[in-house]
Amino acid sequence: MRRRWFQWPLRFALVLPVVCALGLKVLPARRIPRPPANIEGMTDLPIAVEVVDAGDGRPVEGARFEVVSKHMGPDGARKRAVTDFRGRAEIVATFHYEDSPSTGGTSRIVNTWDHWLKVSKDGREAAVLDLGQVAGAPSDRARFDVKVALRDGRDAGLGPFEGRFEGEDGETLLVEADGTFYYHKMLCFSEDERFGLVALEGQLLHVRPVGQDDYGYDHFDRFYEPIRWGGRLYLVPPESLGSFCRMVADGLEGRRVPIGFLVRGAVAGILPEGLPEVPAPYRHHFRDRKDPATPIPWNR
Repeated sequence: MRRRWFQWPLRFALVLPVVCALGLKVLPARRIPRPPANIEGMTDLPIAVEVVDAGDGRPVEGARFEVVSKHMGPDGARKRAVTDFRGRAEIVATFHYEDSPSTGGTSRIVNTWDHWLKVSKDGREAAVLDLGQVAGAPSDRARFDVKVALRDGRDAGLGPFEGRFEGEDGETLLVEADGTFYYHKMLCFSEDERFGLVALEGQLLHVRPVGQDDYGYDHFDRFYEPIRWGGRLYLVPPESLGSFCRMVADGLEGRRVPIGFLVRGAVAGILPEGLPEVPAPYRHHFRDRKDPATPIPWNR
């Protein structure tokens, strides 16, 4: 009987899977080794500070040493210590680390950008440092030793401006009487967080941060005009004074919920009395001021 031409290819196709299966059982499997993965975690490391006088280099006893951890928000707990007669103090802080396997073993990299350091004492100018700038980043050290020189200084005059200022979207500015500040604002997928020095220059508050943010930007340098309105204290950028006055005149700012600007002393349900104490060139905005208690349509 005549054989058809396609029978042999068909038989070969049926037998081939059986041969391959038997071959896989006989031959050992060849595995490709995977590179060891990095290991991340948290570890506690000491930060030791030595505080001396900037003039004669003598130890400063009784200086307040604080470690401000980043990404903790305005209500995050701070670790504090006081220098002894040698001008020294130590605080154990928590760091993020990453262990990377290498030919000589495992090397550990500690993220030194996790903390700010603050040293202050009455009658002296406060010092604020970014540990990443002092110790370098990254670092494999198991201890950090920092030397700080404090200069003599007069009262910063920030007592009337001390406190917590809040704005929109969780924006918070903490001003302390020793001349330091903390700023925090939530963004879409991250947060803007700053720590540094604040000074009263004329009628303006000058806010100057130290270090950089997570994106390497360090241009956060701002001036604020303090504006009192009843029991409230606003911090308005000088270039935004006109906008602030127009919002007050339109009944937008000063309602039960402050919007648009940083403010201290705003109590829900209590409207400010009188008019904001703005410079004379801006008072003409209040001639046709609307009642802030009047409801304003959303589509305005």
